[in-house]
Amino acid sequence: MSVILYARVSTGDQAEKDLSIPAQLRACRQLAKSEGWLIAGEYQDISSGRSFCDRPGLTAAIKQAVKSGDVKALVVHRLDRLARNLYDHLVIKGKLKRNGVNIVSIVENIEPSPMGELIEHIMAAQAEFYSANLSFEVKKGLEERLRRGQWNASPPIGYLTRDGRLVLDPARAPLVRLGFERWATGTTNSKELADEIYRQGLVNRKGQKLCASGWCRVLHNCFYTGQMLVKGTINQGKHPPLITDGLFQRCQDVFRAKRSGGRTRKKLCFLLARKTFCPNCGTFLVGEEHQKRNRTYRYYRCHGPNCRFWIKAEPLEKVVIEKLIATQTDITALMEGDVIQKRMIIEAKVKRINLAPSPVVELAPEEERTQEEGRFSNSYQGDQRVIT
Repeated sequence: MSVILYARVSTGDQAEKDLSIPAQLRACRQLAKSEGWLIAGEYQDISSGRSFCDRPGLTAAIKQAVKSGDVKALVVHRLDRLARNLYDHLVIKGKLKRNGVNIVSIVENIEPSPMGELIEHIMAAQAEFYSANLSFEVKKGLEERLRRGQWNASPPIGYLTRDGRLVLDPARAPLVRLGFERWATGTTNSKELADEIYRQGLVNRKGQKLCASGWCRVLHNCFYTGQMLVKGTINQGKHPPLITDGLFQRCQDVFRAKRSGGRTRKKLCFLLARKTFCPNCGTFLVGEEHQKRNRTYRYYRCHGPNCRFWIKAEPLEKVVIEKLIATQTDITALMEGDVIQKRMIIEAKVKRINLAPSPVVELAPEEERTQEEGRFSNSYQGDQRVIT
């Protein structure tokens, strides 16, 4: 009777422990010698037992056992060395059993009987449970470390691990900070920054140049401000910050400016944005601001199909304010105040007051509006900013 021996460990570090590959194979050889079996082959893997990925030794062992007519058993030290997944165990067992090959475990010593087969399936399920539960406990521990401000992975460039704590790298940290400062000026691109800091002497842990894409990842990493972003959750870290929050935000502003073609869009605020409707088609009026000849024009415009209605922002807002607030003092204060503050006050008033039907706003005569709209349309192709 010929048999094939198979041994496996999950990582290279485990190869140096008691259940290392040489120890497993030695125990399998002793069993084969005591039973008088011939060894047709020995295979081994250093890989996880949860799947077939990266396990060429197991694949070769099954292939030889299936093709050879003399092999009658596949010998392993434990069943979990073969697989830590019940489905994979049954698949492997089915392939071997169809060709008359049994699975022999030294530790479990399963008998070839219905009861022994049941015990084998229970042991395979137990191995899967052990692996899944271990993974769950490890993840729980890592999450708890993050909540306590402890970093779980290797530190990013600019930091070192000393006695289980993260400290600033005295050689690289000043150069990384210089990279943030240079980027915050907005006068360089990522490739120029990578070349400049490389000339200053910054290299990664492999002694190589930090490329442009690597610098982009560094500049987007809030870890350097003392925070840790993992899977969308930010935790305060115990490691010392390399840069200030202000410097980090200036770097993000530079990224946004570069994505918008070098122009930073002005954030507009209209009191009645998304609160007024076109009298012609009932579509929401959109606040717009346009620049022409050093003058600023603020309008509410309808963007409905085949509708060209528009109205100046100031008279419409004044009418609404007068309907909401009784005293002239409040009206004057609102008209002269900050636009964001005015909008907050208007929204609070609207929630408390049950307004009467919408007032009719006195618009300019049709011919006057038509002339002004012509002037406005000429500037529409210029500097345009729209808020919805």
